Amino acid sequence: MRSVRSSYEKAPWRDLKDLEGVVEQDFLYPLLLGENVLPYRLVPPREAVLPLEGTTLMDSQHPHLSRYPDLAQWWESAEELWQRHRSTDRLSLTEQLDFRRKLTHQLPAPPLRVVYGAL
Repeated sequence: MRSVRSSYEKAPWRDLKDLEGVVEQDFLYPLLLGENVLPYRLVPPREAVLPLEGTTLMDSQHPHLSRYPDLAQWWESAEELWQRHRSTDRLSLTEQLDFRRKLTHQLPAPPLRVVYGAL
């Protein structure tokens, strides 16, 4: 797995080296962004690494993370980058990822979802 760069990234994130590594298949999820939604069709989703065990979002302090050595290594690297380059100490990487529970409220994922582009 390798992180994907975007022209929308801001400094310092756009100048960082890609995060690369191996992650257990169970932690790769399809990710639809606004750029994947076109009129009357979807562009194939990207893959995202999410440290989810069931509906629990794990961080590097979670006792079960060590059960998944590849994910643990990936996630610890991601958290270390986040700690070093974030603009404020207010949120951890996991808190930012699940800001206002917008991620975990979608779990478990329903079999069908409606996706539309807003103006």
